[in-house]
Amino acid sequence: MNRRTSTRRSFAILLPQSIYPISSRNTILAHYGGVVYGTVPLGEKLGELQYRGFAGQRVLASGDGYFQSLRDQGITLPNGITGHTGGGSLKWNPPVAGLLLGVAESSGTPSGKVLAGPYSGALNVDRFRQFFYLGRYERGKWMIAAEYSRFVALTYVQFAGIPPTIYHTDERPWYVMASYKATSKLTAGLYFSSIFDRRAALGSGRYQKDWALTTRYDFSPFLYVKAEQHWTDGTVIGYSLSDNPTCSHMCACQWSNWG
Repeated sequence: MNRRTSTRRSFAILLPQSIYPISSRNTILAHYGGVVYGTVPLGEKLGELQYRGFAGQRVLASGDGYFQSLRDQGITLPNGITGHTGGGSLKWNPPVAGLLLGVAESSGTPSGKVLAGPYSGALNVDRFRQFFYLGRYERGKWMIAAEYSRFVALTYVQFAGIPPTIYHTDERPWYVMASYKATSKLTAGLYFSSIFDRRAALGSGRYQKDWALTTRYDFSPFLYVKAEQHWTDGTVIGYSLSDNPTCSHMCACQWSNWG
């Protein structure tokens, strides 16, 4: 079966950048393969448990935002990277109205061909694993949610005749958010999102903090418009010298995003 599906979804209409970076959401949300899912009732005193498991192949195209930092160094992946992937999630609906708790895991071993000028080599992720812990509570027109994750990877870039370049990653992203449903179609929200890479070099390139104000209007279940204003500090997510030619990695950026 060839299926492109969302294997993990945010609990809210907002997509905080620390865990759902706009530059590469396909990296964490899509794969070719299969999914099993279902619901297990636990009785009136315990609620119900929702489960989902997936396995298959993840394909990241050469132009994916995940590779921007490599492109800034003159390294390209002409065919992107591919590899086996798998994982799953558990969501618990306890007998408390509006409360949802969950955990999820995703792992894989992608690889691909790399080019740097006249040199050809290979990129291999020796191990990649990400965990997620999340919760949401809704009452009336209000919703609050939080999510914490840990992303660990060891990546090798190898060119013939020279020692490999090794990239260690140990990111700790998290966010807290709140939203208010002003009408049946209009929702306003606020979130704080943070990410910190414990293995990156000192400086603003190892973290990012993001405050965001958002509004969303739903024209129908399939069509909406969203506006966001962000205040960011740090450059670990989606930063590129090609997009910011006058800004070094030590600068803080403020930007707006409309969707």
